[in-house]
Amino acid sequence: MMDQLDSTQELLREGRLNQAQNILKTMSINEIHDQNSKSILKYYLLSAKILEKQGKYSQGYSTLSKMFSIPKFSLENINTSDKTLMKIFLKAKILSGRLLRYNGKISESAKEFEETLNLSTEMQLLTPKLAAISEFGFVKFLTGDNTAAMNLTNQGFSLVKFLSNPIKERYWIYHFFNLRSIIDYYQGKYQGAIVNLIRVIATGKEFNDRELLCIAHNMLSAAYRVVGEFELSLEQAEIALKLAEEVNDQFLKAKSISNNGLVLINIGEFDQGVKLLNEALAIDQESNNLMDQPITLGNISKAFAVIGDRMKAIETFQETLKLYKLSNIEVEIVDKYCNFIDILLEKGDTNKAKEILDECKPFVKKHNSDMDNIKFKLREGMCFKALGQSENARRLFTEARTLAETIDQYKDTIRASIYLAEIDLEQTLTKGLDEEYIKKAFVNVDKAHFLSERTGLFPNIVKTLLIRGSLYGARLEFKEALETLNSAIKITEEKNFLSLHRQVLELYDRLKQRQTFIRPDEEKQWQDIGMNEVLTYIRLMTGRLPSLPLNVENLDPFYILSFIFGATGHKNLYNDNIPKEIIESDQEIDQNYIAIFFSSILGGNQYNEGLFGPMPVPNAKSMQALVFTQKTSEKNNDQNPLFWMTIIAYPKSFDPLFYNRFEIEKTFNEFCNNTEIKKDNYDKKYFLDLKNSLKLVIQKQIKDRLKSYF
Repeated sequence: MMDQLDSTQELLREGRLNQAQNILKTMSINEIHDQNSKSILKYYLLSAKILEKQGKYSQGYSTLSKMFSIPKFSLENINTSDKTLMKIFLKAKILSGRLLRYNGKISESAKEFEETLNLSTEMQLLTPKLAAISEFGFVKFLTGDNTAAMNLTNQGFSLVKFLSNPIKERYWIYHFFNLRSIIDYYQGKYQGAIVNLIRVIATGKEFNDRELLCIAHNMLSAAYRVVGEFELSLEQAEIALKLAEEVNDQFLKAKSISNNGLVLINIGEFDQGVKLLNEALAIDQESNNLMDQPITLGNISKAFAVIGDRMKAIETFQETLKLYKLSNIEVEIVDKYCNFIDILLEKGDTNKAKEILDECKPFVKKHNSDMDNIKFKLREGMCFKALGQSENARRLFTEARTLAETIDQYKDTIRASIYLAEIDLEQTLTKGLDEEYIKKAFVNVDKAHFLSERTGLFPNIVKTLLIRGSLYGARLEFKEALETLNSAIKITEEKNFLSLHRQVLELYDRLKQRQTFIRPDEEKQWQDIGMNEVLTYIRLMTGRLPSLPLNVENLDPFYILSFIFGATGHKNLYNDNIPKEIIESDQEIDQNYIAIFFSSILGGNQYNEGLFGPMPVPNAKSMQALVFTQKTSEKNNDQNPLFWMTIIAYPKSFDPLFYNRFEIEKTFNEFCNNTEIKKDNYDKKYFLDLKNSLKLVIQKQIKDRLKSYF
């Protein structure tokens, strides 16, 4: 029988699971139990190992439980004086702990490894002790206790030298280097991990240990991916997948498929990447591998977020968090929290993002990982940025980038550089055409663009092009801006980046409209009234708008901006309702101001000769503008041109019970006849006159206002 078991073990090593299982099936239970204790233990151990490779972790654990239930193999009755028997018994306990770990039973798993460690120490069995230290260290790593994990790894290194067999010593050194590399990787020590993994792979080939080689190639793929070496990463992932298929191990197969998927997603091949992640997830779900399910599901959530499917991203994250709590595993949990924070900030839900940030913070402190610290600082900075606290955000982005550069983490170096460029861009738009901020923005975005191109991170390439386009637009260098955005559009179309594609198109269209602001035939005219000063004034005032009171004292900047310069910088203003005190005010000056302001917006949408395109004005505000203009007309006992311009500009905005198109046309014709203005040229003449008068306002007041706001 021992020969049959040895043959089974060899077939198992070769990955020929069905043949190995068939040999075991030929043995009857009675025949097995008639054998000596070593044969019985080995039979159960091999049966459970086959089930482990097939991904049948619960069945594997049940098989070992049957063995441990045999009285003579219980922990209390096992013959501890027989060291050969005890080695097999301890191997079975280690496998039992590993099977529990796959199923997310971390506490029970750790207990098995700790018992094995104590028994092997007590019996002075060094090889089982090293195996127990390795597995126990890995469990500590999974639960986020990286310090304990590294201490156990170092303990393993210190014990290896006591092995009498040099070959075994080399094997276990390479085994602990593999564990150290995994811990180094998740602490952000990528270069150290790469060096050690290359060493592990060289030694692993010597021993033909394909299982450990598969793990090492997968980790090397992950390390190359993070530092931006995507070709090398894909190469390593493919080697790992081939090894996993050779040994016919479902756990390793799922891990390798998932790794391939992550590389493809990073280089923009989202459809194929997500397909592979789902394939890996299906394998893990079938085998109830709770150790990897939350990691893979979290990566799928991130992919959904990148392609713009926010709803699926949120749903998937919530499932991910449930699995993390169910399994008690913490590997990559900070990364998944940070992905969710990104989604919330994109939605504009800053308060919820801060809640999740607080929920994530204890994990960051516990893990003592540079990688986690970088990710956390970036999201903390994004929350400050969303709250308008630019300097706090800049500080955190700078700290994150410095740390990322220290550990050669290109992806977050790029992310931090993009965020810093965005802050500089905002400062440029809010403080006028400030060359200092534009230069800083270009330095940061150029750095991010260079690294993104070097590493093939297409989503980030698009983001850098988007910022460049905005900067060129701020300088009114429309040709360069539109060429830059065209490059981004090509990438988003080719890679199917839906969310980014929408953002790029929106900016492209906006700049295309703005390009008409300075037509060749008007360029000299604008220069004559001090075009650069005007543009600086406009940028300055648009940045100040949210803090300027909505009252008549600020009529000039609001009036100029709303009528001549369209929606530039005004979104916040238009999203707010008119203050109640102004709506209810009986002061003619306030009502007249509101009438002029909103009427100029509405009229500008139709008659501003394409300066910056239409401005979105809600129906309620259209009606408010009409009401105010009507009030001022009644008080002045005349027909206010603004009233007619308002109802003509947006007739569909008004309640048909009060106004209809026929009545508007009829009344407007009467007004034109009474004022001896022809209907065909009334609108254009009125607005051209108004535009010319506004130019005079700018000429007269621009320099004084600039001085007062700097």
